[in-house]
Amino acid sequence: MKKKYKVFGIIFLMFLMGIDTANAQRDPIKWPFDKYSIWNVPIHNNAVYVASGLTQVNSNSFNVDEEVVIMRPIEPLMKVETNYADWSGGDRCPDQGPTMFSAPIPANYIYDNSVWQGSTPNAGAAILNEDGNRIMQTQPFAKCDTTYATSHYLWDENVCLLKGECIYGAHGGSALSSIGGTIRVGEFTSGAINHVLKINVWGKHFLSSSGNGYRWPSNHADGGYHQPNSFNYYGGSVPQMVMGSLLAIHKNIDINLLGLETAPGLIIAKTMQDYGAYIVDNTGWNNFAFVTETGPEGIVRNEFHNLYGFGIEAWDNLNNTAWGRDMKRILTSLYVIDNNDASNISGGPTESTNRRASFAPDIAGEPIPGRVQVENYNAMSGISVSTAEDVDGDLHVGNIDTGDWMDYNVEVGTSGTYNINYRVTGYYSGGKLQLQEGGTEIHTVNIPNTGGWQNWTTVSNLAYLSQGTHRLRIYVLVAGWNINWFEGVSSNPNQSPACNITAPNNNDIYTAPASITIKANTSDSDGSVIKVQFYNGATLLHTDTKYPYYYNWANVAAGTYNITAIATDNAGAQTTSSNVTILVNTSDTDIKDIIETRELTLYPNPNYGMVYINSEKDVESIKVYSVTGQLVLESKGSIKSLDLSSLSFGIYYLKITTAEKTIAIRKIIFIRE
Repeated sequence: MKKKYKVFGIIFLMFLMGIDTANAQRDPIKWPFDKYSIWNVPIHNNAVYVASGLTQVNSNSFNVDEEVVIMRPIEPLMKVETNYADWSGGDRCPDQGPTMFSAPIPANYIYDNSVWQGSTPNAGAAILNEDGNRIMQTQPFAKCDTTYATSHYLWDENVCLLKGECIYGAHGGSALSSIGGTIRVGEFTSGAINHVLKINVWGKHFLSSSGNGYRWPSNHADGGYHQPNSFNYYGGSVPQMVMGSLLAIHKNIDINLLGLETAPGLIIAKTMQDYGAYIVDNTGWNNFAFVTETGPEGIVRNEFHNLYGFGIEAWDNLNNTAWGRDMKRILTSLYVIDNNDASNISGGPTESTNRRASFAPDIAGEPIPGRVQVENYNAMSGISVSTAEDVDGDLHVGNIDTGDWMDYNVEVGTSGTYNINYRVTGYYSGGKLQLQEGGTEIHTVNIPNTGGWQNWTTVSNLAYLSQGTHRLRIYVLVAGWNINWFEGVSSNPNQSPACNITAPNNNDIYTAPASITIKANTSDSDGSVIKVQFYNGATLLHTDTKYPYYYNWANVAAGTYNITAIATDNAGAQTTSSNVTILVNTSDTDIKDIIETRELTLYPNPNYGMVYINSEKDVESIKVYSVTGQLVLESKGSIKSLDLSSLSFGIYYLKITTAEKTIAIRKIIFIRE
């Protein structure tokens, strides 16, 4: 009981820390989408609750439905080939048709029947495109070797934006997002899940065929939902229980009185009361499932087991285990938020702050001065994205009608008056756009007739913008035009851009033939960076014209290399980064040829910053490596303990050398206390 009590105490502290993060900007890779996205908006205090009918779940099982999440935009592009096996039970690995698309996918990541759950999982996948914003969604995904992946169905990447919205996509019967609502790796470890979830329920008993079997935000129901003999039949009696319904624990229920027995039960209950979960699929049998991540960053299923010592599944009967009983208590406490719609997300006016939890922290906005590609909006109404035939920017916004709009989060570096330039075409005379903030006009711009939908020109107007975060809206006063980008340019003389190499680090060591990713961080105080050139000495390695700026340098031979990057801004000014020297050895003598020993243990693991070593032999040195292989800490002497408090929370590898030169490698996890 003492160990169980300690876990509860840790989780409770993590809850407090998770809730108290609202003032910090967030990493969209780990916590995606605009704060007004359906996946981030908390339940409104004026939400209307209707009983869900989820009261008879004694014999039901619970498990998870896994989505493949790949958020590695700087990985080399890999082809995703067509496979027709679908859910027939056939082999999903072979290339059986044309190439569907290419996307950044790690070559060494494998997702096949040795990894996935069941014989024919849904296997929806969300893969962040190389532009770092658009997300490819496909299903059913597989990757069985290092050279290609397979799938069959593909959704439009322009409907799913990392920093914007992603309502629709590759999840099952609802056709909702394959990444929105997914429990991500690290969230159970953090002690809080601060976003809406996704849930699958048994359609035959709990879903209704009313209203075509679905409601907003879903636009789809399972085939055969209204046919009693169909596998996907919806036979429930509560008309509000359809595909796309938002379920939540009633606001008047005290979750501390539910009798929850486990730490993860408390996490899920808190999330289900503050955010809820959208019904996204029919399990087809007496089973419930939340949706969790699997991918290169890890598997939530494994994280859960490592944290709590039991599996995330509860098979056969929910009454058989403490975790199963917790899931039963949560499921039977769920209600439908009946006034959830596009204007009242989660049961109240979308931008209203009268909610059970704070809105998600803002994602860092696009920098001003700088250029913003218009397809990277945070929210929009009415428009669509298509290919641009322009000198800069491969996509543009079109199909514009009067009254349409696009919102953008921007970060203004310095208060002042800016030339706001818009790259536009006008098919008719009289087009007008208006720049707004908070519903107030900043300026209006007339758009000329350029003689065609792809005849581009630049129009401008002045705007005073104060330093800090702004949410700007481009509002269509009069339609008849397209737009490619807009930018804020200071009226002061052009300043050179800043440029520095962020990877590799100076004096990093590799083993031939090496694969080295070179990354550059740039900024421009009065314009935008249009290209970065990577050099080894005087030899040009690569020119990159799109952010993020990087180059994957493959098969690098042994030797010493001097790496620089040159950034060029939109006015032609250039800046060269500081030199980074790297060494490529012919062999790796530091991390290879490791001898494992069973005569050494580390405890506790996970730990809160202090690790103790129990070894039959004297330990004379310890080297601590990050998961990327970087040496981050070293200790020498007769070592009985190791202080990790100077490091960030995460996973590390220890290379431990004894006095007899025996070497052991151990993985440790450093978590927040």
